[in-house]
Amino acid sequence: MRVFTAMLLPWAIFGMLTGCGAIRPAGVPVSTMPPTPLPNYAIGDVFVFEGGYVERVVDVRGEQVDWEAAGGQLRYTAQRNFALPRLHWETSEAAGDVVMNIAPNKMWPLVRGNTAYLPVKHVVKDTVHHWEMPFDQVWNCRVDAPERLTVPAGTFDTYPVTCRRSTFLSSTWMQTRRWYYAPSIGHYVRYYNESAGTRQTPYQVIERDLVVHIPSLGRLSTPQAQAAEAHFQNALERLASGQASEWHSEDDRYGRRIAIKNSFVSEDGRVCRDFESTLRNDGQEVAHQATACRDKKTWRYALAKERLGVARAH
Repeated sequence: MRVFTAMLLPWAIFGMLTGCGAIRPAGVPVSTMPPTPLPNYAIGDVFVFEGGYVERVVDVRGEQVDWEAAGGQLRYTAQRNFALPRLHWETSEAAGDVVMNIAPNKMWPLVRGNTAYLPVKHVVKDTVHHWEMPFDQVWNCRVDAPERLTVPAGTFDTYPVTCRRSTFLSSTWMQTRRWYYAPSIGHYVRYYNESAGTRQTPYQVIERDLVVHIPSLGRLSTPQAQAAEAHFQNALERLASGQASEWHSEDDRYGRRIAIKNSFVSEDGRVCRDFESTLRNDGQEVAHQATACRDKKTWRYALAKERLGVARAH
């Protein structure tokens, strides 16, 4: 991940307000791509981006998907259509809710040239000092020409989806988001965000490329997916370092083995565990190393271990 921030006076950022800059070069043009349907996320899908930023699906309820990110420090509910503003988000200090009357499949199937006008009402809440601030947003989105991108996770044919946010009354540019959606894995492989500077926040550009995609255990039924998640939580909670535990579906087509490597306490006081997870998807096995930390009573995929810091062994 690369982040650029700068404190800028209003006249200094005037020339940047088109929101069309980019840190990394564009991909290779792709002549044709078929129309692409909405992604189908499953409980347990994990997407690891540069800098140890992790997005993990914790529940799927029709068109709505519950996610945890940044080691559980951010939790949010969004539509399968990721270009729509998040319906709800929360951190330890703030939360937000969005009200909109927009079809969840707006712009989809993805085809170059599709556009969408998205007016929404957003309420931000400071849960520490107990105040809230409502405001209106207008997003204008479009599907750009397909590109072939090479990121750490591989090479993918993608549809770039670009959304620009402006103020409701003055139409002043405030933010640009761009997702490079790869149909082959059902998620974006590059995320770009550019935000205008204000008196409270600096001008900022963030780009994250996908490092690894850890698919869920097949298309399990909801009860089986919940059983797999319960096994994940119990293994991290109960196993001693050096121990392992395995779960498999009723038909034995899917399974997961969790092996605990070691435990430690992070610098911010969370109990964390390094583990190896071996996924068995219909006869094929994939293993990956990961770290999870306990957030209250729930274990969540964490930031890269070097970002956590280690206070002491546990």
